[in-house]
Formats: sequence, structure tokens, C-alpha cells
Amino acid sequence: GSPCRLSQAMSISVMPEVLPDGTRVVQIGRNWQNAWFEQLLADAGSLVSRRHCSITWKWNSRECIVVSPTLHVTGGFSMAVDSAILLPGSHSFLPEHATITFLLQGPGQTYTAKLYLQVLFVSNRLFAGSDHSMGVPMLTAPSLT
Repeated sequence: GSPCRLSQAMSISVMPEVLPDGTRVVQIGRNWQNAWFEQLLADAGSLVSRRHCSITWKWNSRECIVVSPTLHVTGGFSMAVDSAILLPGSHSFLPEHATITFLLQGPGQTYTAKLYLQVLFVSNRLFAGSDHSMGVPMLTAPSLT
């Protein structure tokens, strides 16, 4: 069977922390989005690390574009960006509309996909109280039914 059964796409947008050098960071995992992951996966506790991954990027305010978006695998599970497998501790450029996949490693070099999320950067003007524009990642789990 499928790892999760969704009747419609489920999305979450996460406001980043802004570091002193201007880098934006969004942490992804059960420490931050536990209820959302539990809605997506019945066994989220065994498939999603507390600190699964993070996304970093810079914001070019003059051109209103996201610069150098990168996925960092911070948990103990491998992931994929589109078709590129990332081992724990590694990172990869994150293209717009990329699909990130939460993987379980089987015997040898085999992997099972447990969750697919599409990443799209959206304007934070969609959030109440935001007073300036910058890209904010929205994660969407596509419908599986």
C-alpha cells in the first residue's frame, strides 16, 4: 500500500529564521511540524526525524528572487531531491518546484520512498503581519487518491 492516503493535497508554509549574514533557514522535522507530519503519515515517528532537514537560501530584494536554495539532510534518514539521493549530512541545490523525497534505506543501496513533498517559494505577503516580501518555502504533499 501507499505510505499515506490523502484525499487532497496538504500544504504548509514555514517562515524562516534570518541569520545575521542574511541567509534564510527553515528547519523541517517533527520538532517543528509534528502535527502536519502526523496528518500525512500514520507512522511519522519512525519515518521523519525530529530534525530531518533544513532549507537555506538568500533573498535578492532588488530582483525579488530566491538565490542558492539548498536542502541540507540533518537527520538520520536519506532523502532525494528530484532523482538525486542524498545521504545524511549531505546537501544539494534545490531547484524551484523540486520534489524532495523522504526515503527509508533497505538492504544494500535500495531505498523506499515514504513521502514526496514539492517545494515552491511563495511571497510571505500571503502571511498576516508580514511587512516585506521575501521567498518562503511552501511544502505540498500531493494527493495520492
